[in-house]
Amino acid sequence: MADYTIRSMKLDDIETVVGIQETIIKKKVAARWQKALEHYIDKDPKSCLVAVIKRKTKDIIIGFIVGEIKIWGFGLRQSGWVEIIGIDPTYMGIGVGHALGKRLLNYFKRMKVDGIYTAVRWDSGDLLSFFKSLGFEHSGFLNLEYTAKKEK
Repeated sequence: MADYTIRSMKLDDIETVVGIQETIIKKKVAARWQKALEHYIDKDPKSCLVAVIKRKTKDIIIGFIVGEIKIWGFGLRQSGWVEIIGIDPTYMGIGVGHALGKRLLNYFKRMKVDGIYTAVRWDSGDLLSFFKSLGFEHSGFLNLEYTAKKEK
């Protein structure tokens, strides 16, 4: 089992976080991904976390989670949202994701958010199981989608 710690994500971590996501989804992510991470870190660095293994010369990031506190929207006064989580496949299954999730949930609770939410594809059984293990349940929201079609 890897011995890791959790800390706030820094701007210098973004390249590695993007690399982990690309490894997970097996394709390049859009360049705007970096800008989005910069935005989340600037807005609330305590809701952007990384799990790191300490090595002699540097920290090695093995996972990340990004959250956001929304002060309004969707009929809620204040809520916490888990936006994305990713674990380097080499370190999956040892509790890194669970530790990151618990740390973010505890932060949201300290900030006195009214509820904590995320969105998961209905066919992502492993991700659904992961969030259930953190205590998530079905919410009262109905997910709607609009697909913009290109005009001819």
